[in-house]
Amino acid sequence: MASRHFGDEDELRIQALKSRTVPPEFKSIPQTTGINKVKGYKRVPAMGEVKPRIGMPIRADGELAAILWLIDDDTVSQAELDDCLHTIHQVETIFERRLVSNLSAELQLEESLAGLLSDTYSDRRAAEEDLSDLGHFAACVGFTALVMRFDRESRGTIEDHEYRLLLRATKRALTPIPAQDRIFGRVNDFFVIVLGFRGAVLTEILQELADRLVKEADVLTPGAEARLHVGAGGRVTALTHVSDSVEQGILSLRAASATGVTTRLWDDPGVDLLLADLLPASLPPSRVPPVLRTIDDSVSPEVLQTVLAYLDHGGNIAKTSEDLFLHRTTAYYRLAKFEKATNLDLGDGRARLMVHLWLLSLPFLRRTEP
Repeated sequence: MASRHFGDEDELRIQALKSRTVPPEFKSIPQTTGINKVKGYKRVPAMGEVKPRIGMPIRADGELAAILWLIDDDTVSQAELDDCLHTIHQVETIFERRLVSNLSAELQLEESLAGLLSDTYSDRRAAEEDLSDLGHFAACVGFTALVMRFDRESRGTIEDHEYRLLLRATKRALTPIPAQDRIFGRVNDFFVIVLGFRGAVLTEILQELADRLVKEADVLTPGAEARLHVGAGGRVTALTHVSDSVEQGILSLRAASATGVTTRLWDDPGVDLLLADLLPASLPPSRVPPVLRTIDDSVSPEVLQTVLAYLDHGGNIAKTSEDLFLHRTTAYYRLAKFEKATNLDLGDGRARLMVHLWLLSLPFLRRTEP
């Protein structure tokens, strides 16, 4: 298809051609004008110095993939518009064929991933051989897993729209990793990535990848309440043992969600990983010792915050005051208030241990009614 239109450019068109991007204030045009939802084309009036346009959405798998923009100078004929729509239809057909091919390959890799996580060694060994036949992980000497899930109230299997979003975010974030050194897919309640490394598995690289996954998910879901959390497992030297790394990644994911961070690495030390492994998901009141129930019922949040900071700093009142921007007298007052309300002596080692573990455990637990 050739265009016979010349001289109808504006500054937005020139900038888009030169830099392959547009100013931020114009990126919302598909949503504000409704072009992202139309079939066929839609005319957009002029906006300041930006000339009127005709927008034609291009979709892949039912989702907006691109928009073909024509500057509307009242000389574009219906025949030319029909030519554009025909070309878009051909492009979408190519997208569909590639999607079917890619989906088949992804499903095959998901089956191999599920095999790697089997409880049976023979299944794991068979999955390893299948991946080897496909050319995956040929030169890798170490493996680790990244486990992801959106933090939402209703737990359970990853929903289809979340799955598609995670696929897109993963493909974008893992661009630097060779395609043959990674597999990913939905496994039960999680989205799992297995990475192969041809040398040492550096903590800095894992952290960078985890951060990039969260960033890509944020870009694809602007303003969403549910945020992506990523847990990274430790390194294993055999693909048949990658299930260990996945389990560690799940615990890291739980720790990240409980402590309010988006990413957590198994190889970074912290008591939160131990609590993630030991604590149940919920705890009925009957299993909470009375003195700990007293903490919940009788102590204010600011006093609990001071006690936790005091215990985190090993009983150092100076660091506690500095951390919370409190006068030392205020910090001492709150600690004394806690001891009076609970009848616990924070100078007693075992009492301090019990209180500290309980306060650190609270974010991991859902309380259930008796």
